[in-house]
Amino acid sequence: MTATRSKQQTEGKFTVLNALGRLVWLVVGSLAAGCRALYRTGPVQAALGRCRQGLIRLGRGIATGVSTANDWFYRRFGRTITLGLAGLGFTSFVLVPDLGGLYQGVDWDSDLDCLAMNIYHEARNEPKVGKLAVGHVVMNRVFDRRFPGTVCEVVMQGGQERHNYCQFSWWCDGKDDRPLNQRAWVESQYLASHIFAGTNKDPTGGALWYHADYVNPSWSKTLAKGPQIGRHKFYQRP
Repeated sequence: MTATRSKQQTEGKFTVLNALGRLVWLVVGSLAAGCRALYRTGPVQAALGRCRQGLIRLGRGIATGVSTANDWFYRRFGRTITLGLAGLGFTSFVLVPDLGGLYQGVDWDSDLDCLAMNIYHEARNEPKVGKLAVGHVVMNRVFDRRFPGTVCEVVMQGGQERHNYCQFSWWCDGKDDRPLNQRAWVESQYLASHIFAGTNKDPTGGALWYHADYVNPSWSKTLAKGPQIGRHKFYQRP
Protein backbone atom coordinates (compact mmCIF):
# COMPACT_ATOMS: atom_id res chain seq x y z
CA MET A 1 0.00 0.00 0.00
CA THR A 2 2.81 2.40 0.94
CA ALA A 3 4.72 1.62 -2.26
CA THR A 4 1.56 2.17 -4.32
CA ARG A 5 0.90 5.51 -2.62
CA SER A 6 4.52 6.56 -3.16
CA LYS A 7 4.28 5.68 -6.85
CA GLN A 8 1.04 7.62 -7.19
CA GLN A 9 2.63 10.64 -5.52
CA THR A 10 5.62 10.45 -7.87
CA GLU A 11 3.34 10.19 -10.91
CA GLY A 12 1.36 13.15 -9.58
CA LYS A 13 4.54 15.24 -9.37
CA PHE A 14 5.45 14.32 -12.93
CA THR A 15 1.95 15.32 -14.06
CA VAL A 16 2.24 18.71 -12.35
CA LEU A 17 5.71 19.31 -13.78
CA ASN A 18 4.55 18.44 -17.27
CA ALA A 19 1.53 20.72 -16.87
CA LEU A 20 3.80 23.59 -15.79
CA GLY A 21 6.13 22.79 -18.68
CA ARG A 22 3.21 22.91 -21.12
CA LEU A 23 2.26 26.35 -19.77
CA VAL A 24 5.85 27.60 -20.18
CA TRP A 25 5.89 26.08 -23.65
CA LEU A 26 2.71 27.85 -24.75
CA VAL A 27 3.65 31.21 -23.25
CA VAL A 28 7.17 31.26 -24.66
CA GLY A 29 5.97 29.90 -27.98
CA SER A 30 3.37 32.65 -28.30
CA LEU A 31 5.91 35.33 -27.39
CA ALA A 32 8.42 33.88 -29.83
CA ALA A 33 5.86 33.90 -32.63
CA GLY A 34 5.43 37.63 -32.09
CA CYS A 35 9.18 38.16 -31.76
CA ARG A 36 9.83 36.43 -35.07
CA ALA A 37 7.61 38.99 -36.80
CA LEU A 38 9.79 41.79 -35.41
CA TYR A 39 13.11 39.99 -35.59
CA ARG A 40 14.37 41.40 -38.87
CA THR A 41 13.26 44.99 -38.38
CA GLY A 42 16.04 47.59 -38.12
CA PRO A 43 15.42 48.72 -34.50
CA VAL A 44 15.23 45.15 -33.22
CA GLN A 45 18.41 44.17 -35.06
CA ALA A 46 20.18 47.19 -33.55
CA ALA A 47 18.96 46.30 -30.06
CA LEU A 48 20.03 42.68 -30.48
CA GLY A 49 23.43 43.86 -31.63
CA ARG A 50 23.89 45.93 -28.48
CA CYS A 51 23.08 43.08 -26.11
CA ARG A 52 24.17 40.17 -28.31
CA GLN A 53 26.85 38.69 -26.05
CA GLY A 54 24.65 38.88 -22.98
CA LEU A 55 21.81 37.16 -24.80
CA ILE A 56 24.11 34.44 -26.05
CA ARG A 57 25.51 33.80 -22.57
CA LEU A 58 22.01 33.67 -21.08
CA GLY A 59 20.74 31.36 -23.82
CA ARG A 60 23.68 29.01 -23.42
CA GLY A 61 23.26 29.06 -19.64
CA ILE A 62 19.63 28.00 -19.97
CA ALA A 63 20.59 25.27 -22.43
CA THR A 64 23.25 23.98 -20.01
CA GLY A 65 20.74 24.00 -17.15
CA VAL A 66 18.23 22.09 -19.26
CA SER A 67 20.89 19.52 -20.12
CA THR A 68 21.83 19.04 -16.46
CA ALA A 69 18.20 18.69 -15.36
CA ASN A 70 17.41 16.33 -18.21
CA ASP A 71 20.37 14.10 -17.34
CA TRP A 72 19.35 14.01 -13.67
CA PHE A 73 15.74 13.06 -14.40
CA TYR A 74 16.87 10.38 -16.83
CA ARG A 75 19.35 8.82 -14.37
CA ARG A 76 17.03 9.13 -11.36
CA PHE A 77 13.69 8.09 -12.83
CA GLY A 78 14.50 6.49 -16.19
CA ARG A 79 12.33 9.12 -17.87
CA THR A 80 12.35 12.82 -18.69
CA ILE A 81 10.07 15.78 -18.11
CA THR A 82 10.28 16.18 -21.84
CA LEU A 83 7.79 18.94 -22.50
CA GLY A 84 8.89 21.21 -19.67
CA LEU A 85 12.60 20.80 -20.31
CA ALA A 86 12.30 21.27 -24.04
CA GLY A 87 10.13 24.33 -23.40
CA LEU A 88 12.96 25.85 -21.40
CA GLY A 89 15.34 24.77 -24.14
CA PHE A 90 13.14 26.66 -26.58
CA THR A 91 13.73 29.74 -24.44
CA SER A 92 17.45 29.38 -25.12
CA PHE A 93 16.72 29.40 -28.87
CA VAL A 94 14.73 32.61 -28.48
CA LEU A 95 17.57 34.26 -26.56
CA VAL A 96 20.32 33.38 -29.02
CA PRO A 97 20.00 35.76 -32.00
CA ASP A 98 21.59 33.36 -34.47
CA LEU A 99 18.84 30.80 -33.90
CA GLY A 100 15.87 32.76 -32.63
CA GLY A 101 14.73 34.01 -36.02
CA LEU A 102 15.38 30.84 -37.99
CA TYR A 103 12.86 28.40 -36.60
CA GLN A 104 9.46 29.14 -38.09
CA GLY A 105 7.39 26.66 -36.07
CA VAL A 106 4.98 27.52 -33.28
CA ASP A 107 3.64 24.17 -32.05
CA TRP A 108 6.74 22.88 -30.29
CA ASP A 109 4.70 20.25 -28.45
CA SER A 110 3.93 18.43 -31.71
CA ASP A 111 7.36 19.11 -33.20
CA LEU A 112 9.21 17.59 -30.26
CA ASP A 113 7.03 14.51 -30.59
CA CYS A 114 7.74 14.35 -34.35
CA LEU A 115 11.49 14.59 -33.76
CA ALA A 116 11.41 11.88 -31.08
CA MET A 117 9.29 9.64 -33.32
CA ASN A 118 11.73 10.03 -36.20
CA ILE A 119 14.69 9.17 -33.97
CA TYR A 120 12.80 6.16 -32.63
CA HIS A 121 11.71 4.73 -35.98
CA GLU A 122 14.85 5.59 -37.96
CA ALA A 123 17.55 4.83 -35.39
CA ARG A 124 16.29 3.04 -32.27
CA ASN A 125 18.81 0.23 -32.81
CA GLU A 126 21.68 2.66 -33.41
CA PRO A 127 24.18 3.81 -30.75
CA LYS A 128 23.50 7.13 -29.04
CA VAL A 129 25.61 9.11 -31.53
CA GLY A 130 23.65 7.48 -34.38
CA LYS A 131 20.37 8.56 -32.86
CA LEU A 132 21.67 12.11 -32.40
CA ALA A 133 22.87 12.15 -36.01
CA VAL A 134 19.41 11.28 -37.34
CA GLY A 135 17.82 13.93 -35.12
CA HIS A 136 20.25 16.60 -36.27
CA VAL A 137 19.55 15.85 -39.94
CA VAL A 138 15.92 16.76 -39.29
CA MET A 139 16.92 20.03 -37.59
CA ASN A 140 19.42 20.80 -40.35
CA ARG A 141 16.56 20.58 -42.82
CA VAL A 142 14.37 22.82 -40.67
CA PHE A 143 17.10 25.48 -40.70
CA ASP A 144 17.66 25.10 -44.46
CA ARG A 145 15.31 27.28 -46.50
CA ARG A 146 15.03 24.62 -49.19
CA PHE A 147 13.06 22.38 -46.82
CA PRO A 148 9.88 22.95 -44.80
CA GLY A 149 10.19 25.22 -41.76
CA THR A 150 8.95 22.95 -38.96
CA VAL A 151 10.04 19.55 -37.66
CA CYS A 152 6.72 17.84 -38.35
CA GLU A 153 6.59 19.20 -41.90
CA VAL A 154 10.13 17.94 -42.53
CA VAL A 155 9.39 14.49 -41.09
CA MET A 156 6.10 14.17 -43.00
CA GLN A 157 7.39 15.58 -46.29
CA GLY A 158 6.50 13.51 -49.36
CA GLY A 159 4.20 10.54 -49.64
CA GLN A 160 1.00 12.56 -49.85
CA GLU A 161 0.20 11.12 -53.27
CA ARG A 162 2.42 8.03 -53.53
CA HIS A 163 2.61 5.31 -50.90
CA ASN A 164 6.15 4.57 -49.62
CA TYR A 165 7.49 7.78 -51.16
CA CYS A 166 8.26 9.78 -48.01
CA GLN A 167 11.53 11.40 -47.02
CA PHE A 168 11.48 9.13 -43.94
CA SER A 169 9.93 5.82 -44.90
CA TRP A 170 8.33 4.95 -41.54
CA TRP A 171 5.89 7.83 -41.95
CA CYS A 172 4.04 6.32 -44.92
CA ASP A 173 4.86 2.61 -44.90
CA GLY A 174 1.35 1.72 -43.74
CA LYS A 175 2.52 0.24 -40.42
CA ASP A 176 1.43 1.16 -36.91
CA ASP A 177 3.69 4.01 -35.75
CA ARG A 178 3.03 3.68 -32.01
CA PRO A 179 6.32 3.12 -30.13
CA LEU A 180 6.28 -0.38 -28.63
CA ASN A 181 9.77 -0.37 -27.10
CA GLN A 182 9.24 1.90 -24.11
CA ARG A 183 12.91 2.15 -23.20
CA ALA A 184 13.88 3.18 -26.74
CA TRP A 185 10.99 5.64 -26.86
CA VAL A 186 12.02 7.35 -23.60
CA GLU A 187 15.59 7.61 -24.87
CA SER A 188 14.35 9.08 -28.15
CA GLN A 189 12.39 11.74 -26.23
CA TYR A 190 15.41 12.42 -24.04
CA LEU A 191 17.73 12.93 -27.02
CA ALA A 192 15.14 14.99 -28.91
CA SER A 193 14.83 17.42 -25.99
CA HIS A 194 18.65 17.75 -25.87
CA ILE A 195 18.73 18.51 -29.61
CA PHE A 196 16.00 21.13 -29.17
CA ALA A 197 17.86 22.69 -26.24
CA GLY A 198 21.05 22.95 -28.30
CA THR A 199 23.12 21.06 -25.72
CA ASN A 200 24.98 18.77 -28.12
CA LYS A 201 26.89 19.17 -31.38
CA ASP A 202 25.80 17.83 -34.74
CA PRO A 203 27.97 14.74 -35.35
CA THR A 204 27.14 14.79 -39.09
CA GLY A 205 28.74 18.17 -39.83
CA GLY A 206 25.52 19.62 -41.24
CA ALA A 207 24.25 16.64 -43.26
CA LEU A 208 20.84 16.86 -44.92
CA TRP A 209 20.52 13.26 -46.16
CA TYR A 210 21.45 9.75 -45.07
CA HIS A 211 20.83 6.15 -45.97
CA ALA A 212 21.56 2.75 -44.48
CA ASP A 213 24.95 1.27 -45.37
CA TYR A 214 23.40 -1.83 -46.93
CA VAL A 215 21.79 0.13 -49.80
CA ASN A 216 23.29 2.32 -52.54
CA PRO A 217 20.66 4.80 -53.80
CA SER A 218 21.38 6.62 -57.05
CA TRP A 219 20.74 10.06 -55.50
CA SER A 220 23.74 9.65 -53.19
CA LYS A 221 26.13 9.95 -56.17
CA THR A 222 25.15 13.60 -56.67
CA LEU A 223 25.97 14.62 -53.08
CA ALA A 224 29.11 15.24 -51.04
CA LYS A 225 29.90 12.35 -48.73
CA GLY A 226 29.91 12.96 -45.01
CA PRO A 227 30.70 10.57 -42.16
CA GLN A 228 29.33 7.10 -41.61
CA ILE A 229 27.81 6.87 -38.12
CA GLY A 230 26.58 3.46 -37.05
CA ARG A 231 24.77 1.88 -39.98
CA HIS A 232 23.97 5.20 -41.68
CA LYS A 233 25.97 7.15 -44.27
CA PHE A 234 25.44 10.91 -44.27
CA TYR A 235 25.59 13.43 -47.13
CA GLN A 236 25.66 17.16 -47.78
CA ARG A 237 25.17 19.26 -50.87
CA PRO A 238 28.36 19.38 -53.02
